[in-house]
Amino acid sequence: MKKAVIAYFTRSGKSRQVAQELARITGGELCQVENREAYPEDYRSLVALVMDEEKRGVKRPLAPLGADFSALDRLYIVSPNWFGTIVPPIKRLLEGLDLNGKEVALVITHGGSGCAKAPDDVRKLALGARFVGQLALNVDEGGVAGKLENWTASL
Repeated sequence: MKKAVIAYFTRSGKSRQVAQELARITGGELCQVENREAYPEDYRSLVALVMDEEKRGVKRPLAPLGADFSALDRLYIVSPNWFGTIVPPIKRLLEGLDLNGKEVALVITHGGSGCAKAPDDVRKLALGARFVGQLALNVDEGGVAGKLENWTASL
């Protein structure tokens, strides 16, 4: 069996729900990815801050990660779709990992916008990795477990 790590970022709890279900299905190790300094709780403040930081190229340091990435075979990324791509903390994670020869799979949680350019961005950031698949999930539509089971079986 492949050693898997499920790295996720969540603001609303929906990506956490998906990551936990993915860990149950795959037996993978969960790893919540967070900034060392949390984002604001207020949605409008959050959006303004993230847009400004992305424009200026700000790379917030990550909080310590609680997973062993050294021996993984497959990295599952679970990220909300923010501005058409993965969230900045997941970008920082991918920039800092040696994924040469590893597999990467992406799950994007969204409210109707799908994956957008997230798969392309993951491919660019996960240097040396083999991108094995993507899944866009609108958690509010339900059926998350079945969709994840079918998707993981197809990888």
